[in-house]
Amino acid sequence: MKKRKIITAAVSAASVLMFSGFLGKTVSANTTVNRYYFPEFSGRHDWVPLNGRAAVPTKGLEGRAWTVPDSGTEVYELLNPNTWDTLLTTSPFEANQVSKAGWLNIVSGSSVSLKWAFHSGGSVSIYRLYNPDAGKHFYTASTFEKNSLVSAGWRLESSSVFKALSGV
Repeated sequence: MKKRKIITAAVSAASVLMFSGFLGKTVSANTTVNRYYFPEFSGRHDWVPLNGRAAVPTKGLEGRAWTVPDSGTEVYELLNPNTWDTLLTTSPFEANQVSKAGWLNIVSGSSVSLKWAFHSGGSVSIYRLYNPDAGKHFYTASTFEKNSLVSAGWRLESSSVFKALSGV
């Protein structure tokens, strides 16, 4: 059991460092958020703000997901280190609750320190869907993609978890 906890902690720390790339940084000035797909990590999708990055990762890049403003409602990004699931929320209460359950804040790299990843603002709705079979969340600005996933059994958790300036 002790060995499993050590391995889980190591994977948790590695996942935050590997996928976030912006620990301790905040975004500004209408930042593009790209969408990535990593089949080697349980089919994990990741949404990465590009502002302040020394290099833009290309492995797993699916393209631009949306553009966010430099001010507005704070969006928190959390990672479940056991399932590689990502939770994006504007609710500090929801972010704190999942942090207490062991999810890691992507920006701070901690389940204790809650920092926002980017801002919400604009007229484009970002949909949050959940696949109960896989235990994964998915985010999209595309109504077609949202409707296709709902038809395939995904649950629409929020018709507008946050807003963006533009989306694909």
